[in-house]
Parts: sequence; C-alpha cells; structure tokens
Amino acid sequence: MKISNRASVLRVLIFALYVVFAISIYFSYFDFKQRDQIFQSISRGVSVSIYSLKSFWMAVTSNYQFQQSAVERIKELEKQVLAQQLEIIAYKRFQPELDLLRKEKDELEKLFDYEKKINYKFIRAKVYLKDPQNLFKTFILDKGQSGGIEKDQIVIAYSKEINNYALVGKIMSVSDNSSTVMTLMDNQFRVGVDVEGGNNSILEGFSTVKIIVRVRFLDRSLENPIGKEVSTSNIGDLYPKGIAIGKISAVENQEDIFQTVLVKPYIDFFDVKYVYIIKKEE
Repeated sequence: MKISNRASVLRVLIFALYVVFAISIYFSYFDFKQRDQIFQSISRGVSVSIYSLKSFWMAVTSNYQFQQSAVERIKELEKQVLAQQLEIIAYKRFQPELDLLRKEKDELEKLFDYEKKINYKFIRAKVYLKDPQNLFKTFILDKGQSGGIEKDQIVIAYSKEINNYALVGKIMSVSDNSSTVMTLMDNQFRVGVDVEGGNNSILEGFSTVKIIVRVRFLDRSLENPIGKEVSTSNIGDLYPKGIAIGKISAVENQEDIFQTVLVKPYIDFFDVKYVYIIKKEE
C-alpha cells in the first residue's frame, strides 16, 4: 500500500510540473507585465496544489502509520490470547493432579488434628486392590510387616460426608510388603459400638447387595433411632473409643427388649484410595 500511494503522488507531481512548463512556454509570448501577473496567478495555484499534495501525503502517511500500529497491536493481542490459551490447556491438563494434592493436603491436616484428639499414631497405606464384586469386604494394602503393619490393627479413612475420619475395618493378615483389611462390610466383622442416645451394642457386617451394616442388641427404649450416629465403644482393648462409623438408616426388626437397626457407613468404599492404620500403644 505504501509503494502504491507514493507512485500515485509522483505521477500527480510530474503531471503538475508538465502543466506548469507548458503554460510557461505558452505565455512567453505575452509582454512582461502580463507574464508577471500570469505567473503570480500560476505560482499561487501551484503553491495551493503543492500544499494540497503535501496535506494529502501527510494524511496517507498518517493513515499508513495508524494501520501499521493497529496491525502490531493486533499481533500483540493474538500473542497474549495464545499464551492465555496455553495456560488454560496446561491448567486443565494438571487439574486432576492439583485436585488430588489438595485433597491429600486436607486429609493430612485432618489426620494431624485427629491424632491429637485420640492420642494415637498412624501409618499411611495405599489401597491397590479392592473388589466391588464382593461388596468391598476386603482391601489389599501396599504395606506390610516391613512398614510396621500388624494383625488386628484398626484401619480408618477420610470421609467427605463428615469431613473427618471413620472406621474402615481391621488388619486381617500381613505379609512382608502387603496386608489385607477386613472391612466392616464382611459378615465376620464385629465391633462394640455406642449409639447416640442409646446403649452399648454390637455392630456386624452381613451379606447384602447394599453398602450397609447391622447393629444388634440396641435397647428398644431408644425410640425413633433413624439418623442417630454410631461410633466405636470402649468395650475391649482393640478399638479406641469414639471412631465414627455411620448413621442408622432403618429399623430391621424389634423384639421385646432389643431392636436391630441398619447403619449406612460414612466411608465411601468406592472412593477409598488411602487408609490409615492405628498403631497400638507401646
């Protein structure tokens, strides 16, 4: 565009000079006074023409510079947009890892508070094998005797439902580098529990198509038990008192003295990736 504008202006200038030259020859036959008047008129006309051409040239140049500036600005904006798009792509790519790190950070902060609350130490282990086909009755962990794991140690995990830790089960067997957890879903699992507003009872796993457990020997004097919280009691030395388990979701049956209720665990067994094994007091 710049070359084209310059060529046009040059052609106009050449034409103007040609016209001036032709007029000069033509009026050379007039007397001096007439020529002087004519040349003054022509001079004024040429001056006006040159001024107009100069103004035109300045406008063309200014417009070109403005367009060039706009093009550069657009290129700069395109670079900024591209950089932001790359940042968004990178953020989305690493978002799952960031979410997992935040989740682990929150869990560890809660675990630190939980350690102080129940005055026990914990061993962290990863769940690397669980089978939903057997209703999560067992988990296989990536730590065993070499990692400080022992049989009958209590296993807990973080529950998003209560934003705290809840009971998973206990260590059933141990090898050097792995261990097996019997979860509270197993029909051989038993633990003494406290029911909110009720008496000491027994929680047991049982075969069902749902993620649910049963509490037996609950005093029938506890009316409308649905929604009551269930936690470990101090019956026996194996389980620390007060570990959350779940909430009563239904009454299964009622007898003369006792009633049997169903409990929905706080632990989401589908989501458990890490567990914490409570170390026995020395």
